[in-house]
Amino acid sequence: MTDAPILDVGIVGHTNAGKTSLVRTLTRNRTFGEVEDRGGTTRRVSAATLDDGDATCLRLWDSPGLENAPTLLEHLDETSTQRHDGLAALRRLLDDARIT
Repeated sequence: MTDAPILDVGIVGHTNAGKTSLVRTLTRNRTFGEVEDRGGTTRRVSAATLDDGDATCLRLWDSPGLENAPTLLEHLDETSTQRHDGLAALRRLLDDARIT
């Protein structure tokens, strides 16, 4: 068996929109993350994986809610020379220690 590339998918959205619940449902893992009926429960980016029994096929990145989307866009603009540089911008955001 050859190692197939893992597809990384970021789950991003507004606060209390069900991002962690989606990851729990897709992975069938009721212990992943914390789910509450209030915003701001998820405080850090966390990963969960899906596999086909032999190898990991998909990695889901659960993220805190976007409570202040304009500030996030400003941050992305400050750290990039291009507004829409896709995966590179997402990688910088996930790697940024200032984001909690």
